[in-house]
Amino acid sequence: MNNLQKVFIEIRDIPYGIPLAYGTEDRCCAGKHKKFLEILKKDGYDVRWRVCTFKWSTMSLPENLLTVPHDDNSTHVYLEVMVGGEWKKVDATWDKPLENILPVNEWDGLSDTKIAVPVISTYSPEESFSIMEGESKEIVEADLEVNGSFYKALNAWLEEVRLKNPL
Repeated sequence: MNNLQKVFIEIRDIPYGIPLAYGTEDRCCAGKHKKFLEILKKDGYDVRWRVCTFKWSTMSLPENLLTVPHDDNSTHVYLEVMVGGEWKKVDATWDKPLENILPVNEWDGLSDTKIAVPVISTYSPEESFSIMEGESKEIVEADLEVNGSFYKALNAWLEEVRLKNPL
């Protein structure tokens, strides 16, 4: 196993969780990939943000979770890493104990991984960078106003799944 794979597994297996307040630890796709990006850049890799859109209703989530009020349209964050002269998609979103319900990735350090959500559209690298750098307290709090109850229910459901499927 190479260093890229080890770092990928370390980041992937941080238990996924959407922060429920501005400034709290971010263990969702954005927070996990921010940590991954920093490590990769420190190790000398070219790496860039990618942001895509998806709908929560296209995920394999329980019906009772989907009835919690939320905006079905959402964004997802992953990285592209320059490997062998090519940009490779790398998505470390879902942690290993979730593999029975969500697409948990392995990465060989050379190829693309699958994207963790059913992608509708993907922003350009420049647009993705702008989205990631433009996040503010106001944006986060507005999102939590609409989706906070759903995020709390999602986090609780994922924790239940982890308790049933420990590593």
